[in-house]
Amino acid sequence: MKEFILEFFRIIQYLLNGLLATYSVVVISTYALLAFISFLALRKYLKKNKYVDYNVILSSPIVPSVSIIAPAYNESRTIIENIRALLSIYYNQFEVIVVNDGSKDETLGKLIDAYELEKVNFAVDYKIPSQEIRGIYKSTNKSFEKLTVVDKVNGGKFDALNAGINISRKDLIVAIDVDSIIENDALLKLVKPFLEEKDRKVIATGGVIRIANSCKIEGGQIVEVRVPTNFWARIQVLEYTRAFLMGRMAWTKLDGLLLVSGALGMFDRDVLVKSGGYANTVGEDMELVVRMRRYMVENNMKYSVYYVPDPLCWTEAPSTLNVLGRQRNRWTRGNIDTLMIHKRIFFNPRYGAMGMLGYPYWFLFEWMAPVFEVIGIVYMILLALFGFISWPFFIFMTLFIYTFALAFSTFALLFEEISFHRYKKLSDIFKLMVTAYLEPIVFHPINVFWSIRGNIDYYLGKKSWGRMDRVGFGVNQEIYVAHEEDKEELKERRALGLVIAIAIGLGFVISILWFISSNSAKKNVENRPRQQKEVTATQNKSAQESTASYAEEQKRVQNIEKQSVSNAAIAIRKYHVIVGCFIERQKAEESLTQTKIRAHGAYLFQGADKRFYISLGEYSDRNEAAVATRSARSEFKDAWLFRE
Repeated sequence: MKEFILEFFRIIQYLLNGLLATYSVVVISTYALLAFISFLALRKYLKKNKYVDYNVILSSPIVPSVSIIAPAYNESRTIIENIRALLSIYYNQFEVIVVNDGSKDETLGKLIDAYELEKVNFAVDYKIPSQEIRGIYKSTNKSFEKLTVVDKVNGGKFDALNAGINISRKDLIVAIDVDSIIENDALLKLVKPFLEEKDRKVIATGGVIRIANSCKIEGGQIVEVRVPTNFWARIQVLEYTRAFLMGRMAWTKLDGLLLVSGALGMFDRDVLVKSGGYANTVGEDMELVVRMRRYMVENNMKYSVYYVPDPLCWTEAPSTLNVLGRQRNRWTRGNIDTLMIHKRIFFNPRYGAMGMLGYPYWFLFEWMAPVFEVIGIVYMILLALFGFISWPFFIFMTLFIYTFALAFSTFALLFEEISFHRYKKLSDIFKLMVTAYLEPIVFHPINVFWSIRGNIDYYLGKKSWGRMDRVGFGVNQEIYVAHEEDKEELKERRALGLVIAIAIGLGFVISILWFISSNSAKKNVENRPRQQKEVTATQNKSAQESTASYAEEQKRVQNIEKQSVSNAAIAIRKYHVIVGCFIERQKAEESLTQTKIRAHGAYLFQGADKRFYISLGEYSDRNEAAVATRSARSEFKDAWLFRE
């Protein structure tokens, strides 16, 4: 029974080794390929747009009009600066629609005071269902005539966006997060693909999102780009750079892009409305793009989704572990929800690259990657407990994966430097490089935990966004961080301390297991001669009991050995292998013929019970005899090793 269990465990180990190794190779190869494709696409884009004059678009009377929709919920800390940035955008025909989604703070009051708003009569066409609109406000100041503020019953971000779409009257819809600051020429660059494409209908475009934490902001615009002083925000700088410059650029080239970031995306209003608008999911941005693409395919219309690699939008990243964890939990649930809603396109050739490349990538590498990683960690611990782990190989693979992750982040920073070069100071690049060294060790395990928690929350039916606390843009940002949210900081430190304690404890356990397994292996090596001697004695005794003529045969073999060995002062130990037992002499002779091919010598002898045995070879070295025994066991029913 014990041997059966061990054999079953070896089979499972073999299968898991193959599965995890294959998955790791595919992941690394895919990331490397996407990075290479992104590099080629980015170089082509920069070359193509090097001499583009966007003033032509700005002054053209035929460019499509744009409605910018910004949902706001409890955004009183940042709302004024953000709306000011939206109103200062360089574009000819656009409007800004701010949707106050039932905020419980002073968001609406601050907007009314800052922009001299008053309630107006407005006929709303509910083409897309949304919660009740309580009022629509316009400014009495002509300087803000492009601003419209919608006050509605709380319904979530998706509902606020749908309400804004019902209010809008322009050709294109731009959905942004109200806590974001977009570049003055962002709309000019986003609308360019809509003007260039002739054979296909462009349904959506998206741009690069960057982190605005610690940047100098004046008049609602970024005037000096700085690397965040907060460690968690710096890690997100690396993440965003990798995702946008080395991921989405490649997926645009492959026509497999499934996501236009909710922080900044431009959509064709007609297709958006016919697709049903935003859905009630925490991943509404990704789900909308997939649904719009499905609508175009299922109605046999040619289309394109474009990604613009220019840094067009700056957003405030979470600076505490609590808020960051809620964000990543929501991203995980949104990803799963979208994939489950549109599971029909999984490896469905009807949907082209979206079904054959994009969806499988998000399923295997975005959804399942943390799951496989946890399985690998548990599997490694089990191997260590049972003494099957190869520590040199484990250390080698750990260093290899760490080096690959570091190289990936380094190439992302290189892409940024050779393309847009937003970080001017050498000290900023140095800080990002140091962060790249620490990220796989410090942040990645926490991120995996959040992803697993997101999986669990999804299957438990959790639908909430979670509170996204903002620090706010401005000169007093660092002071605010230093003096506010003491409870949040305390929780963050406790969480970080818990993670570090778990990591140290896991390392200690693994070290103990390594020490125990090493000592056990050492003891096995030391006890092996004694154990083998006992086994040999048992085998000799069994062989003597099974045949009455064993002594005579042994004596004959000794005589043969003495004839082949010159007169020596010291006797040489010889080891023999007895192979098989045969009732019929003919079978024994046939086996003997095969045995002579690979043995130093072979002798046929008869036992008292008329069984025929083959004494296979004579070896002065025990290792050679052991090898011969194993070889014999692969062909015969049984084999015994004995020593003279």
